[in-house]
Amino acid sequence: MFKIETIVGYLTIISLTVSLGLNVYYGGMRWRIYPVDFFLLSLYILWAAKICFHMGPSSSKGEVFQFNGIDLAILAFYIWVVITSLKGINALTSANAMVSYLRGLLFYFYFRANFFKEIRINRLVNVMTWLVLLESTIALIQVMTQSRFGSLNDYFGETIHYEYANTHIRILHTYILRSVGTFHNPNVLADWLVFMLPVISIRCILKNSNKMELKYVLALILGAAALISSFSRSGWASIMIAFGVIWLFKLRYPVPNILKSPHRIGIIGLALLLVSLIIILMGDDLIKLIEIVRYRILDLNLKFRSNYIAMSKSIIMQFPIFGVGVGNFSNAAIYVDSLSVTKTFAAREQISGVHNIFLLAAVETGIIGCVTLCVLFFQVIRGYWKSISFLKYRSPIEGLFLIGFLGSFIGALVNANFELTFWHVSVTPWVFILAAISSSYLNHTMNMK
Repeated sequence: MFKIETIVGYLTIISLTVSLGLNVYYGGMRWRIYPVDFFLLSLYILWAAKICFHMGPSSSKGEVFQFNGIDLAILAFYIWVVITSLKGINALTSANAMVSYLRGLLFYFYFRANFFKEIRINRLVNVMTWLVLLESTIALIQVMTQSRFGSLNDYFGETIHYEYANTHIRILHTYILRSVGTFHNPNVLADWLVFMLPVISIRCILKNSNKMELKYVLALILGAAALISSFSRSGWASIMIAFGVIWLFKLRYPVPNILKSPHRIGIIGLALLLVSLIIILMGDDLIKLIEIVRYRILDLNLKFRSNYIAMSKSIIMQFPIFGVGVGNFSNAAIYVDSLSVTKTFAAREQISGVHNIFLLAAVETGIIGCVTLCVLFFQVIRGYWKSISFLKYRSPIEGLFLIGFLGSFIGALVNANFELTFWHVSVTPWVFILAAISSSYLNHTMNMK
Protein backbone atom coordinates (compact mmCIF):
# COMPACT_ATOMS: atom_id res chain seq x y z
CA MET A 1 0.00 0.00 0.00
CA PHE A 2 1.31 3.43 -0.91
CA LYS A 3 2.35 5.60 1.99
CA ILE A 4 1.54 9.30 2.06
CA GLU A 5 5.16 10.21 1.38
CA THR A 6 5.27 7.90 -1.62
CA ILE A 7 2.08 9.40 -3.05
CA VAL A 8 3.37 12.95 -2.56
CA GLY A 9 6.66 11.90 -4.17
CA TYR A 10 4.96 10.79 -7.38
CA LEU A 11 2.64 13.81 -7.33
CA THR A 12 5.78 15.96 -7.18
CA ILE A 13 7.03 14.26 -10.35
CA ILE A 14 3.65 14.71 -12.06
CA SER A 15 3.55 18.41 -11.10
CA LEU A 16 6.66 19.00 -13.23
CA THR A 17 4.38 19.01 -16.28
CA VAL A 18 2.57 22.06 -14.86
CA SER A 19 4.90 24.96 -15.60
CA LEU A 20 2.53 27.68 -14.39
CA GLY A 21 4.35 30.20 -12.24
CA LEU A 22 2.87 32.32 -9.46
CA ASN A 23 4.40 35.81 -9.69
CA VAL A 24 5.72 37.24 -6.44
CA TYR A 25 7.30 40.70 -6.59
CA TYR A 26 10.04 41.49 -4.11
CA GLY A 27 13.05 43.75 -4.24
CA GLY A 28 11.96 45.16 -7.59
CA MET A 29 12.11 41.70 -9.19
CA ARG A 30 9.62 39.05 -10.22
CA TRP A 31 10.05 35.72 -8.42
CA ARG A 32 8.32 32.66 -9.83
CA ILE A 33 6.84 29.96 -7.61
CA TYR A 34 5.57 26.80 -9.30
CA PRO A 35 3.18 24.02 -8.19
CA VAL A 36 6.14 21.64 -7.91
CA ASP A 37 7.59 23.87 -5.18
CA PHE A 38 4.61 23.25 -2.90
CA PHE A 39 4.76 19.49 -3.48
CA LEU A 40 8.53 19.50 -2.96
CA LEU A 41 8.13 21.38 0.34
CA SER A 42 5.47 18.88 1.47
CA LEU A 43 7.75 16.02 0.50
CA TYR A 44 10.57 17.35 2.65
CA ILE A 45 8.23 17.94 5.59
CA LEU A 46 7.05 14.31 5.41
CA TRP A 47 10.63 13.09 5.05
CA ALA A 48 11.72 15.14 8.07
CA ALA A 49 8.78 13.81 10.10
CA LYS A 50 9.72 10.25 9.19
CA ILE A 51 13.30 10.82 10.31
CA CYS A 52 12.27 12.55 13.55
CA PHE A 53 9.78 9.85 14.52
CA HIS A 54 11.96 6.99 13.22
CA MET A 55 9.31 5.72 10.83
CA GLY A 56 10.29 3.37 8.03
CA PRO A 57 13.66 1.75 7.30
CA SER A 58 16.74 3.70 8.27
CA SER A 59 18.46 3.22 4.91
CA SER A 60 17.63 1.94 1.45
CA LYS A 61 17.76 -1.85 1.31
CA GLY A 62 19.53 -1.77 4.66
CA GLU A 63 22.59 -0.25 3.06
CA VAL A 64 25.18 2.10 4.50
CA PHE A 65 25.17 5.54 2.93
CA GLN A 66 28.51 6.30 1.30
CA PHE A 67 29.60 9.49 -0.40
CA ASN A 68 30.70 8.93 -3.96
CA GLY A 69 32.08 11.01 -6.80
CA ILE A 70 28.64 12.24 -7.88
CA ASP A 71 27.81 13.54 -4.39
CA LEU A 72 31.14 15.35 -4.15
CA ALA A 73 30.79 16.82 -7.66
CA ILE A 74 27.28 18.09 -6.86
CA LEU A 75 28.49 19.76 -3.67
CA ALA A 76 31.55 21.26 -5.38
CA PHE A 77 29.43 22.68 -8.21
CA TYR A 78 26.84 24.22 -5.90
CA ILE A 79 29.41 25.70 -3.55
CA TRP A 80 31.11 27.34 -6.51
CA VAL A 81 27.77 28.59 -7.86
CA VAL A 82 27.07 30.31 -4.52
CA ILE A 83 30.53 31.89 -4.48
CA THR A 84 30.25 33.19 -8.05
CA SER A 85 26.73 34.50 -7.42
CA LEU A 86 27.89 36.51 -4.42
CA LYS A 87 30.67 37.99 -6.54
CA GLY A 88 28.44 38.46 -9.61
CA ILE A 89 27.44 41.74 -11.18
CA ASN A 90 23.90 41.58 -9.74
CA ALA A 91 23.45 39.50 -6.59
CA LEU A 92 19.65 39.91 -6.57
CA THR A 93 19.35 38.53 -10.10
CA SER A 94 21.59 35.63 -9.11
CA ALA A 95 19.44 34.94 -6.05
CA ASN A 96 16.40 34.76 -8.31
CA ALA A 97 18.14 32.35 -10.70
CA MET A 98 19.40 30.27 -7.76
CA VAL A 99 15.81 29.17 -7.10
CA SER A 100 16.03 26.89 -10.14
CA TYR A 101 19.41 25.57 -9.00
CA LEU A 102 18.05 24.97 -5.49
CA ARG A 103 15.05 23.11 -6.89
CA GLY A 104 17.37 20.72 -8.73
CA LEU A 105 19.50 20.20 -5.62
CA LEU A 106 16.45 19.36 -3.48
CA PHE A 107 15.32 16.79 -6.03
CA TYR A 108 18.79 15.27 -6.00
CA PHE A 109 18.98 14.99 -2.21
CA TYR A 110 15.55 13.41 -1.87
CA PHE A 111 15.95 10.89 -4.67
CA ARG A 112 19.49 10.11 -3.58
CA ALA A 113 18.30 9.17 -0.10
CA ASN A 114 14.92 7.59 -0.92
CA PHE A 115 15.16 5.95 -4.31
CA PHE A 116 14.94 2.37 -3.05
CA LYS A 117 12.44 3.24 -0.31
CA GLU A 118 9.74 5.67 -1.37
CA ILE A 119 10.57 5.74 -5.10
CA ARG A 120 10.86 2.44 -6.96
CA ILE A 121 12.13 2.04 -10.48
CA ASN A 122 9.07 0.15 -11.82
CA ARG A 123 6.63 2.64 -10.34
CA LEU A 124 8.69 5.55 -11.64
CA VAL A 125 8.66 4.10 -15.17
CA ASN A 126 4.88 3.58 -14.93
CA VAL A 127 4.35 7.21 -13.92
CA MET A 128 6.60 8.35 -16.78
CA THR A 129 4.60 6.18 -19.20
CA TRP A 130 1.21 7.62 -18.22
CA LEU A 131 2.62 11.16 -18.38
CA VAL A 132 3.93 10.52 -21.91
CA LEU A 133 0.55 9.15 -22.98
CA LEU A 134 -1.15 12.31 -21.67
CA GLU A 135 1.36 14.81 -23.05
CA SER A 136 1.59 13.07 -26.43
CA THR A 137 -2.18 12.97 -26.84
CA ILE A 138 -2.42 16.69 -26.12
CA ALA A 139 0.50 17.42 -28.47
CA LEU A 140 -1.03 15.48 -31.36
CA ILE A 141 -4.41 17.18 -30.86
CA GLN A 142 -2.60 20.51 -31.06
CA VAL A 143 -0.85 19.72 -34.33
CA MET A 144 -4.01 18.23 -35.89
CA THR A 145 -6.26 21.14 -34.88
CA GLN A 146 -3.53 23.80 -35.22
CA SER A 147 -4.45 25.13 -31.80
CA ARG A 148 -2.77 25.45 -28.43
CA PHE A 149 -5.33 23.20 -26.78
CA GLY A 150 -3.99 22.02 -23.43
CA SER A 151 -1.16 24.57 -23.17
CA LEU A 152 -1.71 25.64 -19.57
CA ASN A 153 -0.01 29.00 -19.95
CA ASP A 154 -2.56 29.98 -22.58
CA TYR A 155 -5.39 29.34 -20.13
CA PHE A 156 -3.92 30.51 -16.85
CA GLY A 157 -0.58 32.16 -17.52
CA GLU A 158 1.07 34.38 -20.08
CA THR A 159 -0.47 33.88 -23.51
CA ILE A 160 2.01 33.01 -26.25
CA HIS A 161 1.40 35.18 -29.31
CA TYR A 162 1.96 34.24 -32.94
CA GLU A 163 5.10 36.35 -33.11
CA TYR A 164 6.64 34.64 -30.10
CA ALA A 165 9.82 32.71 -30.79
CA ASN A 166 9.47 29.01 -31.61
CA THR A 167 5.68 28.90 -32.06
CA HIS A 168 5.55 28.05 -35.79
CA ILE A 169 7.56 26.36 -38.48
CA ARG A 170 7.38 27.06 -42.20
CA ILE A 171 6.81 24.10 -44.52
CA LEU A 172 5.78 24.46 -48.18
CA HIS A 173 5.09 28.18 -47.73
CA THR A 174 2.71 27.44 -44.87
CA TYR A 175 3.23 28.22 -41.20
CA ILE A 176 2.43 25.21 -39.04
CA LEU A 177 1.89 25.47 -35.30
CA ARG A 178 4.38 23.37 -33.37
CA SER A 179 2.97 21.18 -30.60
CA VAL A 180 3.84 22.10 -27.01
CA GLY A 181 1.81 19.69 -24.85
CA THR A 182 0.96 21.30 -21.53
CA PHE A 183 4.17 23.34 -21.77
CA HIS A 184 4.42 26.77 -23.38
CA ASN A 185 7.42 26.00 -25.59
CA PRO A 186 7.86 23.15 -28.11
CA ASN A 187 11.55 22.84 -27.24
CA VAL A 188 10.60 22.17 -23.61
CA LEU A 189 8.23 19.41 -24.74
CA ALA A 190 10.99 17.90 -26.89
CA ASP A 191 13.54 18.08 -24.09
CA TRP A 192 11.07 16.49 -21.66
CA LEU A 193 10.37 13.64 -24.11
CA VAL A 194 14.11 13.02 -24.48
CA PHE A 195 14.11 12.11 -20.78
CA MET A 196 11.06 9.86 -21.05
CA LEU A 197 11.22 7.84 -24.27
CA PRO A 198 14.56 6.00 -23.86
CA VAL A 199 13.46 4.59 -20.49
CA ILE A 200 10.04 3.59 -21.83
CA SER A 201 11.73 1.86 -24.79
CA ILE A 202 13.49 -0.44 -22.32
CA ARG A 203 10.15 -1.34 -20.76
CA CYS A 204 8.80 -2.17 -24.22
CA ILE A 205 11.39 -4.84 -24.93
CA LEU A 206 11.04 -6.67 -21.61
CA LYS A 207 8.94 -9.78 -21.59
CA ASN A 208 5.86 -9.38 -19.44
CA SER A 209 2.78 -11.48 -18.96
CA ASN A 210 0.84 -8.36 -17.97
CA LYS A 211 -1.67 -7.45 -20.66
CA MET A 212 -1.15 -3.79 -19.89
CA GLU A 213 2.26 -3.86 -21.56
CA LEU A 214 0.55 -2.38 -24.63
CA LYS A 215 0.57 0.99 -22.88
CA TYR A 216 4.39 1.10 -23.07
CA VAL A 217 4.40 0.45 -26.81
CA LEU A 218 1.64 3.02 -27.31
CA ALA A 219 3.49 5.58 -25.18
CA LEU A 220 6.68 5.04 -27.21
CA ILE A 221 4.93 5.46 -30.56
CA LEU A 222 2.79 8.44 -29.51
CA GLY A 223 5.79 10.00 -27.78
CA ALA A 224 7.87 9.71 -30.96
CA ALA A 225 5.02 11.29 -32.95
CA ALA A 226 4.76 14.14 -30.41
CA LEU A 227 8.51 14.69 -30.60
CA ILE A 228 8.29 14.94 -34.39
CA SER A 229 5.35 17.35 -34.19
CA SER A 230 7.37 19.63 -31.89
CA PHE A 231 9.70 20.23 -34.86
CA SER A 232 12.67 20.47 -32.52
CA ARG A 233 15.74 19.57 -34.55
CA SER A 234 17.90 19.28 -31.45
CA GLY A 235 15.23 17.05 -29.91
CA TRP A 236 15.32 14.76 -32.94
CA ALA A 237 19.10 14.54 -32.86
CA SER A 238 19.15 13.99 -29.10
CA ILE A 239 16.64 11.14 -29.12
CA MET A 240 18.52 9.38 -31.92
CA ILE A 241 21.76 9.62 -29.95
CA ALA A 242 19.96 8.42 -26.81
CA PHE A 243 18.62 5.36 -28.66
CA GLY A 244 22.06 4.83 -30.18
CA VAL A 245 23.59 4.72 -26.68
CA ILE A 246 20.97 2.18 -25.60
CA TRP A 247 21.61 0.05 -28.67
CA LEU A 248 25.39 0.03 -28.19
CA PHE A 249 25.06 -0.99 -24.56
CA LYS A 250 22.58 -3.74 -25.36
CA LEU A 251 24.98 -5.20 -27.92
CA ARG A 252 27.44 -5.81 -25.06
CA TYR A 253 24.74 -6.83 -22.59
CA PRO A 254 23.91 -10.47 -21.80
CA VAL A 255 20.44 -11.27 -23.11
CA PRO A 256 18.80 -13.82 -20.81
CA ASN A 257 15.25 -14.93 -21.38
CA ILE A 258 13.84 -11.53 -20.40
CA LEU A 259 13.82 -9.73 -23.74
CA LYS A 260 11.48 -9.87 -26.67
CA SER A 261 13.31 -11.32 -29.65
CA PRO A 262 14.94 -9.77 -31.55
CA HIS A 263 14.43 -6.39 -29.87
CA ARG A 264 11.58 -5.89 -32.31
CA ILE A 265 9.88 -3.08 -30.43
CA GLY A 266 13.07 -1.00 -30.32
CA ILE A 267 13.68 -1.57 -34.04
CA ILE A 268 10.08 -0.68 -34.93
CA GLY A 269 10.16 2.45 -32.77
CA LEU A 270 13.40 3.69 -34.35
CA ALA A 271 12.15 2.80 -37.84
CA LEU A 272 8.93 4.77 -37.25
CA LEU A 273 10.94 7.78 -36.19
CA LEU A 274 13.25 7.62 -39.21
CA VAL A 275 10.42 7.07 -41.70
CA SER A 276 8.49 9.97 -40.21
CA LEU A 277 11.51 12.24 -40.55
CA ILE A 278 11.97 11.21 -44.21
CA ILE A 279 8.31 12.03 -44.91
CA ILE A 280 8.70 15.43 -43.27
CA LEU A 281 11.86 16.19 -45.22
CA MET A 282 10.31 15.41 -48.62
CA GLY A 283 9.44 18.21 -51.02
CA ASP A 284 11.06 21.07 -52.84
CA ASP A 285 11.15 23.30 -49.79
CA LEU A 286 13.57 21.23 -47.74
CA ILE A 287 15.62 24.28 -46.81
CA LYS A 288 12.45 26.05 -45.68
CA LEU A 289 12.02 23.41 -42.99
CA ILE A 290 14.85 24.77 -40.91
CA GLU A 291 13.45 28.32 -41.02
CA ILE A 292 11.82 28.37 -37.63
CA VAL A 293 10.17 31.73 -37.03
CA ARG A 294 12.27 33.45 -34.39
CA TYR A 295 13.31 37.03 -33.82
CA ARG A 296 12.46 38.47 -37.22
CA ILE A 297 14.77 41.46 -37.04
CA LEU A 298 17.75 39.10 -37.24
CA ASP A 299 18.67 36.71 -40.00
CA LEU A 300 16.96 33.51 -38.95
CA ASN A 301 18.61 31.17 -36.49
CA LEU A 302 22.28 31.14 -37.46
CA LYS A 303 22.96 34.83 -36.97
CA PHE A 304 20.79 34.78 -33.86
CA ARG A 305 22.91 32.09 -32.22
CA SER A 306 26.24 33.35 -33.52
CA ASN A 307 25.54 36.70 -31.83
CA TYR A 308 25.02 34.90 -28.53
CA ILE A 309 28.25 32.96 -28.99
CA ALA A 310 30.08 36.24 -29.68
CA MET A 311 28.58 37.73 -26.53
CA SER A 312 29.63 34.69 -24.51
CA LYS A 313 33.24 34.85 -25.67
CA SER A 314 33.43 38.54 -24.83
CA ILE A 315 32.01 38.05 -21.35
CA ILE A 316 34.27 35.08 -20.60
CA MET A 317 37.32 37.12 -21.59
CA GLN A 318 36.40 39.75 -19.02
CA PHE A 319 35.18 37.41 -16.26
CA PRO A 320 37.20 34.20 -16.74
CA ILE A 321 37.36 32.96 -13.14
CA PHE A 322 34.13 33.80 -11.32
CA GLY A 323 31.88 34.66 -14.24
CA VAL A 324 29.07 37.18 -13.92
CA GLY A 325 26.87 35.18 -11.56
CA VAL A 326 23.99 32.87 -12.44
CA GLY A 327 21.13 34.57 -14.25
CA ASN A 328 23.27 37.57 -15.19
CA PHE A 329 23.96 36.81 -18.85
CA SER A 330 21.59 39.53 -20.08
CA ASN A 331 22.84 42.04 -17.51
CA ALA A 332 26.42 41.49 -18.65
CA ALA A 333 25.52 41.72 -22.34
CA ILE A 334 23.59 44.96 -21.95
CA TYR A 335 25.29 46.93 -19.18
CA VAL A 336 29.00 46.18 -19.45
CA ASP A 337 30.27 48.94 -21.73
CA SER A 338 33.55 47.40 -22.80
CA LEU A 339 32.02 44.24 -24.30
CA SER A 340 32.61 43.82 -28.03
CA VAL A 341 28.93 43.12 -28.68
CA THR A 342 26.73 44.54 -31.40
CA LYS A 343 24.92 47.31 -29.54
CA THR A 344 21.92 47.23 -31.85
CA PHE A 345 21.47 43.55 -31.07
CA ALA A 346 21.50 44.23 -27.34
CA ALA A 347 19.20 47.22 -27.74
CA ARG A 348 16.55 45.69 -30.01
CA GLU A 349 16.28 42.16 -28.66
CA GLN A 350 15.42 40.72 -25.32
CA ILE A 351 18.64 39.00 -24.26
CA SER A 352 18.06 35.57 -22.75
CA GLY A 353 21.16 33.39 -22.85
CA VAL A 354 23.44 31.42 -25.09
CA HIS A 355 21.92 28.16 -26.33
CA ASN A 356 24.67 25.96 -24.92
CA ILE A 357 24.86 24.77 -21.34
CA PHE A 358 28.67 24.74 -21.24
CA LEU A 359 29.09 28.23 -22.66
CA LEU A 360 26.36 29.48 -20.34
CA ALA A 361 28.10 27.89 -17.36
CA ALA A 362 31.42 29.46 -18.37
CA VAL A 363 29.79 32.90 -18.68
CA GLU A 364 27.83 32.78 -15.43
CA THR A 365 30.10 30.71 -13.17
CA GLY A 366 33.47 31.14 -14.85
CA ILE A 367 35.78 28.56 -16.35
CA ILE A 368 36.08 26.78 -13.00
CA GLY A 369 32.30 26.47 -12.78
CA CYS A 370 32.14 25.05 -16.29
CA VAL A 371 34.85 22.50 -15.49
CA THR A 372 33.05 21.54 -12.26
CA LEU A 373 29.81 21.02 -14.20
CA CYS A 374 31.65 18.84 -16.73
CA VAL A 375 33.11 16.78 -13.89
CA LEU A 376 29.59 16.33 -12.49
CA PHE A 377 28.26 15.09 -15.84
CA PHE A 378 31.25 12.78 -16.20
CA GLN A 379 30.70 11.33 -12.72
CA VAL A 380 27.01 10.67 -13.46
CA ILE A 381 27.84 8.82 -16.69
CA ARG A 382 30.65 6.94 -14.92
CA GLY A 383 28.22 5.96 -12.15
CA TYR A 384 25.77 4.50 -14.65
CA TRP A 385 28.58 2.70 -16.49
CA LYS A 386 29.89 1.04 -13.30
CA SER A 387 26.42 0.08 -12.06
CA ILE A 388 25.41 -1.38 -15.44
CA SER A 389 28.62 -3.42 -15.60
CA PHE A 390 28.05 -4.72 -12.08
CA LEU A 391 24.34 -5.54 -12.44
CA LYS A 392 24.33 -7.16 -15.87
CA TYR A 393 24.85 -10.63 -14.38
CA ARG A 394 23.37 -10.09 -10.89
CA SER A 395 20.21 -8.15 -11.77
CA PRO A 396 19.97 -7.78 -15.56
CA ILE A 397 16.52 -6.17 -15.58
CA GLU A 398 17.69 -3.35 -13.30
CA GLY A 399 20.77 -3.01 -15.45
CA LEU A 400 18.63 -2.63 -18.56
CA PHE A 401 16.61 0.15 -16.94
CA LEU A 402 19.87 1.90 -16.06
CA ILE A 403 20.87 1.69 -19.72
CA GLY A 404 17.62 3.52 -20.52
CA PHE A 405 18.30 6.21 -17.92
CA LEU A 406 21.86 6.60 -19.20
CA GLY A 407 20.54 7.05 -22.74
CA SER A 408 18.13 9.70 -21.44
CA PHE A 409 20.89 11.53 -19.60
CA ILE A 410 23.27 11.60 -22.57
CA GLY A 411 20.44 12.63 -24.90
CA ALA A 412 19.56 15.49 -22.54
CA LEU A 413 23.18 16.65 -22.50
CA VAL A 414 23.24 16.67 -26.30
CA ASN A 415 20.05 18.74 -26.34
CA ALA A 416 21.54 21.16 -23.80
CA ASN A 417 24.18 22.10 -26.38
CA PHE A 418 21.54 23.56 -28.69
CA GLU A 419 18.65 24.74 -26.52
CA LEU A 420 18.13 27.05 -23.57
CA THR A 421 15.87 24.67 -21.63
CA PHE A 422 18.35 23.07 -19.22
CA TRP A 423 17.31 25.28 -16.28
CA HIS A 424 13.59 25.19 -17.10
CA VAL A 425 11.34 24.19 -14.18
CA SER A 426 10.11 21.10 -16.07
CA VAL A 427 13.57 20.00 -17.19
CA THR A 428 16.10 20.76 -14.43
CA PRO A 429 14.59 18.36 -11.86
CA TRP A 430 14.85 15.47 -14.33
CA VAL A 431 18.56 16.14 -14.82
CA PHE A 432 19.08 15.79 -11.08
CA ILE A 433 16.66 12.88 -10.71
CA LEU A 434 18.76 10.96 -13.22
CA ALA A 435 21.93 12.04 -11.40
CA ALA A 436 20.43 10.80 -8.12
CA ILE A 437 19.49 7.44 -9.67
CA SER A 438 23.06 7.00 -10.87
CA SER A 439 24.41 7.90 -7.43
CA SER A 440 21.91 5.64 -5.61
CA TYR A 441 22.78 2.62 -7.72
CA LEU A 442 26.47 3.34 -7.39
CA ASN A 443 26.02 3.30 -3.62
CA HIS A 444 23.96 0.11 -3.95
CA THR A 445 26.67 -1.69 -5.93
CA MET A 446 29.36 -0.52 -3.50
CA ASN A 447 27.41 -2.13 -0.66
CA MET A 448 26.93 -5.36 -2.61
CA LYS A 449 30.64 -5.86 -3.26
